[in-house]
Amino acid sequence: MHFFSPVPSGHCDYIGAWTIEEGTYGDTRLDGLNVGLAARSPETNKIMLDGNWKALFYLDGRSNREQTEALTQIFTGKAGGALFPELMKLISEVIAVKSTKIIVSKDGKKFTVSVSGIMDASIEPVIGTQNRPMEIRNIPVAGTVDDSYIVAKSLSNNYHDDGLEWSYSGKNGYYGKFDYRSQ
Repeated sequence: MHFFSPVPSGHCDYIGAWTIEEGTYGDTRLDGLNVGLAARSPETNKIMLDGNWKALFYLDGRSNREQTEALTQIFTGKAGGALFPELMKLISEVIAVKSTKIIVSKDGKKFTVSVSGIMDASIEPVIGTQNRPMEIRNIPVAGTVDDSYIVAKSLSNNYHDDGLEWSYSGKNGYYGKFDYRSQ
């Protein structure tokens, strides 16, 4: 996603997925839970950072009531922190927050996210010099400015839910690990 580049095809679509390897919200354990996001910037945007996105959030269906509430607070930006409050500044309409089955997997260098027949996307790294994945830093709506992310391209990006639909491949993306704290 090129946040500062002109929006292609009149709008831009975004899929995000996060796996919490280890973490808590207060006393609530969130280890192993997944969250997905699908968003579209409108045709009136010149660049993605113009905001006014429509979005849907998908929370891990394995979560109990306390975990679901914690995930909602974190991923809708209400818990604070560096990433999600900034992301929410770009979203003008949250169409829905749904609890469903989410699978995030890694096979070699390929990452895949699947959300209950709604979303199916996979990416792989773009290889640079010395046969190593290319990296970027200091990108908008990421963990922190010091986090490094692998530049990726989509192998597939298929989505349909609540009036938003797309299917394509070969677009850009990124992935990486980061530590997240609400305060």
